[in-house]
Amino acid sequence: MPDTPQAATLSDDGMEQVVSALACHHSSVIYYLADREGTRPFNWISSNFENITGHDPQAIVDDGDFFLRHIHPDDAFEVDRRSDRLHDTGKDSREFRVRTADGGYVWLRDELRATPDDGPAGGQLFGCMSDISAEKHAEQKLTESNRECERLSRLLRDAVEGSPHGLTGRDADGSLLICNRAYSQIYGLEPDDLLGKTRSEVGLMIMRRIRQYDGIPVTDPEAEFEGWLERLETIADNPVEIELDDGRWLLASGHHTPDGGIALTRTDITKQKRVELALRESEQRFRYLLESHPLPVYIVELESGKILYESPASAKMFRHEWPSEKERYVTDYYVDPTDRAPYI
Repeated sequence: MPDTPQAATLSDDGMEQVVSALACHHSSVIYYLADREGTRPFNWISSNFENITGHDPQAIVDDGDFFLRHIHPDDAFEVDRRSDRLHDTGKDSREFRVRTADGGYVWLRDELRATPDDGPAGGQLFGCMSDISAEKHAEQKLTESNRECERLSRLLRDAVEGSPHGLTGRDADGSLLICNRAYSQIYGLEPDDLLGKTRSEVGLMIMRRIRQYDGIPVTDPEAEFEGWLERLETIADNPVEIELDDGRWLLASGHHTPDGGIALTRTDITKQKRVELALRESEQRFRYLLESHPLPVYIVELESGKILYESPASAKMFRHEWPSEKERYVTDYYVDPTDRAPYI
């Protein structure tokens, strides 16, 4: 080619056209020109329409109904409507699905504006349709994920609220994030009275209802409050038994969460404590009867003959101290060792 200024200009123009056509062909944005009044939906459309939809670009130019026939039924109104914004502002934007040649659908965002009547495009609509399928699929996954999270959240709330045990959860700063009615009503409160409050605020409310914990009587809640907070620090490793001022008993336990918070459980153990108390009282009555009885009484392990319990009267009769830590067997009391075999 002759090295002249004119040849160089032509070469540059030609190269610019080639590069522009190549860039448009591989772009994910489809460009087009259309009649403003809608008599001819597309006067021109870029070649990459085929890359994105699989359809021949010329088919959509030659067939005025081609595009509308390939719009998803749920989006037809969106495409067919005459936008007030287009008339008022000269531009509009809409999103819809187009059926591809293989029977699938691609999401497009159509942004169009009216060109000036006296401009090069002669008052047509200039538009660009961007492939937003990936964005829509991500939105759908996010919507499904949010819906699943909401379902699980409702399930968790229902499970927490339906539990017969008092349940609470605190964040790393000690604020109460979750609390069911079974917990709040232990202390004569509603969940909203506790939610959002700090550990110290809730702890003092509870402290005023406690008669004892770990066997330690509470006589001055405000003065003894710091000790109670320190005890709560170890509750995950060492549950605490609490007696309330109305006589009920609770077992407070918990476990740490990965984010530095803690989940707490309050279990009503009043019946268990009453059974334990009844057993202790029964044992004490039984022991009193044995130890006050004038006849010797002892309890023996059948197989070995080991004496498990011996009354004071028995110890007195056999002339040894009572109580005694020495291990004894009934055979120790036989006068004639030969008499032992028939019985032991």
